[in-house]
Amino acid sequence: MENLFNAFTTPLLLSGIIFVIVSLLLLKFPPKEINSFYGYRTSTSMETQEQWDFAQHYSSIMMLKCGIGMILISPRSMSYLTHSIRKKPNATRPIGKA
Repeated sequence: MENLFNAFTTPLLLSGIIFVIVSLLLLKFPPKEINSFYGYRTSTSMETQEQWDFAQHYSSIMMLKCGIGMILISPRSMSYLTHSIRKKPNATRPIGKA
């Protein structure tokens, strides 16, 4: 059963940690100029420097919030899975009898 917990909670926790790290790096070292390699790139964000700067800051903040949310949700999903697996039905009871 431990593998079942890890299969659901570990990717969520690791993704959250990666999101937080990357968002903090993007906040600390945002791309200065419009480029097609590094940063949040859409056709709208690459139109002007002002839109580019706004998009970089906004996307970093949203990524940070999502990462924190994933980190907070992962222990809750683990406790939910633990609780639901422990509530096993009694397999020895005959069908139709309480």
